[in-house]
Amino acid sequence: MKEPSDAESPDASYYLTVRNESVAEIRVKGSKFLSFCLPVRSTQECSRQIASLQKRYSDATHVCFAYQIGTGDGAEYRSSDAGEPAGSAGQPILNVIRSKGLTNVLIVVVRYFGGTKLGIGGLIRAYSEAAAAALQKNEVIRVEQKVAARVVCQYAEIGSVLRILSGSRGTVVEQNYGETVEVVVRVPLREWEHFSSAVKDATAGKARVISLD
Repeated sequence: MKEPSDAESPDASYYLTVRNESVAEIRVKGSKFLSFCLPVRSTQECSRQIASLQKRYSDATHVCFAYQIGTGDGAEYRSSDAGEPAGSAGQPILNVIRSKGLTNVLIVVVRYFGGTKLGIGGLIRAYSEAAAAALQKNEVIRVEQKVAARVVCQYAEIGSVLRILSGSRGTVVEQNYGETVEVVVRVPLREWEHFSSAVKDATAGKARVISLD
């Protein structure tokens, strides 16, 4: 697994996730474990990916998983033992994700029983090893956190707003022109305070900047 260098370590403006889908396979006392590690953006996407793998491997003994979405107090996570003894599969997979400080990551581990029971400790080790194997084949990347906002201003002010947005490395997501101009923008978190205050200063406080996050 390729990881960001120390010089690229994340702060509150960034989070760590994986670049793409990776797959690994391990065998433990006859049982086969197929593990899948994927980048995801929402719990809905996780549900779709899990359902797809459950359908693809409908003949498997167990399809266990864990994911985490978001950061800080707003982080969402879920794990499933999928019929394995409680705490022996889903939580160990989730622990692997968290041990690397990752988010927006889904790991699914498909097990085909090989005839030998592994016991609780053996299952924890096997699912942890399977999850780590898939993660090892992936690449950890740093993603910049961004704030979505709606800016409401007059036509005479939109030029200034867009110049400030460009200088803040932000992008326009949507534009609506009516009696006033409304633009939905995304601004890097570390530029957010500068962008918001600069827009208000440039328009003498007339423009409204409303965070959507």
